[in-house]
Amino acid sequence: MYCEKCGNALGKDFQFCTKCGKQLSKESGASCENANCAKSQISATERQSSYNFTGQYDGRYFVNGVDVTGEDFYWQEEFIKIYQSNGGYAGKFNWAAFFFGALWFFAKGLPVAGLIWMAIALIGGFLTFGLLAIATWVVVGFRANYIRYKSVIEKTEIYF
Repeated sequence: MYCEKCGNALGKDFQFCTKCGKQLSKESGASCENANCAKSQISATERQSSYNFTGQYDGRYFVNGVDVTGEDFYWQEEFIKIYQSNGGYAGKFNWAAFFFGALWFFAKGLPVAGLIWMAIALIGGFLTFGLLAIATWVVVGFRANYIRYKSVIEKTEIYF
């Protein structure tokens, strides 16, 4: 028997799914007799929203329940590493963000972060004869992947 909510394999006498907790009732059709039945009744969206699933399911890639199939392999890999480290790993140095700065943020759909970093680089660079601008580019290179992770995976905007 399989849970129709999550597809978990269960014994015939189970009353609740051991994985998701769904109550199983033969009268209501809450369970399936084979894995194909269970798999056909669960969508990838339901699976990802039920759990903070990270990995591959049904040909799609998820990080913390967010479908990242459309992302380049580089981003899938970075998002998984950041997620699995619980924030301890902030991502590789991002050379594109370093060289293009605020434009990189605009291209990645982070316009507020782009404007903030542009303002810091321009104003700080003017006041410090370019030294703060260079420092800003370096910081952006180190922080860009983590900032994008927070935006795409956790749906929160951070700027630093």
